[in-house]
Amino acid sequence: MELPISIIAAQIDAVFDDFDVAAVKTGMLSSTAIVEVVAKLLKPQNVTNLVVDPVMISKTGHALLKPEAINAMKTQLFPLALLVTPNIHEAQQLSGIEIKTLADARRAAKIIHGFGCKHVLIKGGHLLTERATDLLYDGRFFNVFKGEFIDTPHTHGTGCTFASAIAAHLARGKSMNDAVQTAKTYLTEAIRHSLAIGHGTGPTNHFYFLQPSNRMLKSPPASFSVVRLTCDVPRGYASVAELPAALLNGLFEHPAGCSHVVSHMHIRAIEGLAYKNSFHFTCWIE
Repeated sequence: MELPISIIAAQIDAVFDDFDVAAVKTGMLSSTAIVEVVAKLLKPQNVTNLVVDPVMISKTGHALLKPEAINAMKTQLFPLALLVTPNIHEAQQLSGIEIKTLADARRAAKIIHGFGCKHVLIKGGHLLTERATDLLYDGRFFNVFKGEFIDTPHTHGTGCTFASAIAAHLARGKSMNDAVQTAKTYLTEAIRHSLAIGHGTGPTNHFYFLQPSNRMLKSPPASFSVVRLTCDVPRGYASVAELPAALLNGLFEHPAGCSHVVSHMHIRAIEGLAYKNSFHFTCWIE
């Protein structure tokens, strides 16, 4: 059952009336009427970072968009998009090309780009010859993003997660290539830590980085004290758990906001998250 068009329109109006919108990502729009109202309301907003995830076919091959709505998406929504992110099944249907290799994906990307979007990212999670390899096309050049293929059945939401993460990083000012790479790194870890829940395909774990790392201790020994520090976020990292040891040690040698050098301190446990442009650390030192 679809939401009434009036409610969808009211939601879009409410968001743009109340916020300065830095990016928009669309997902499953289902019908021609929904595609049309979304395109109609987004066009006057002149959204710079519009990511269109053309949710047409699931990873298992099931149709998620009514056939008559496909043309509306290509003619009304794609021309507004900075990026369109079809999976292999969707790229095949949009381009009319069977995709088995990267060469096939390149041909399909050129056809999809012809519908008016500025960039095309063909998500290659189901590319038979090169698994977990994504292809970005900007109308002139191709950029290949290779990644680790994680063999797990629990991949529900991977395409949506990828497109949403790209939109988030574009909103933060990253270039297209950097946004795709950072989002891909995030998605890989979300899949690695996916959740085996329920009886079907489990979801990716969007908040894997909130879990204590293996460097965390359950409770600090009596000889240790708790220190909270803040420092600039190194580019491309979302959590302290991702930081290489050498970089981590460098951050603590002269931490921002501290009046003394703590390189003599023996760090035994650490956790932290990126917030805006800073890492916020909690660590135990002796």
